[in-house]
Amino acid sequence: MDEFRIDSIPAKDPALDDVERMLGEMYEYMQQHGLTLPLAENGAQKLRRSMESSLGRTGVLFVARNAGGPVGFIHGMLRLTPDYLGGEVVGLLNHTYVREPFRKHGLGARLSSALHDWFVSKNVSSIELQVITGNTNAIEFWRSQGFAPELLQMRKPLRPRSS
Repeated sequence: MDEFRIDSIPAKDPALDDVERMLGEMYEYMQQHGLTLPLAENGAQKLRRSMESSLGRTGVLFVARNAGGPVGFIHGMLRLTPDYLGGEVVGLLNHTYVREPFRKHGLGARLSSALHDWFVSKNVSSIELQVITGNTNAIEFWRSQGFAPELLQMRKPLRPRSS
């Protein structure tokens, strides 16, 4: 059985190339489960740059690795709720993904735990995330991690998406 390590990585880390590829895989997976807004051209690269710009400031990126390299990741950021909701610091779990052959090894839970501990160290009041409603495996996983549904996001397309 593979040995896995969870590391927080800084901006400019070479593992970000693997994370960028996994972002593309993750969005393909989410489309299979009902995501209606696919990544734009070079979307994974743009998303990587956005994630990377937060590292070491308001964001953190944990990567799961084995001897072959990165096999999963989780990205989180700090954000403030609006004043009318108390202006509190909350943790935003932006993205998490584990490559299919490495699922069911506890990596999702280990990544989630690492991010949870980081959020606790930042004194957040709560953690929020979004899940594609058709991704029942993810919904079950996040429930097992102590999350509960709060909000349902809905979308009504008004025109075809331009490429």
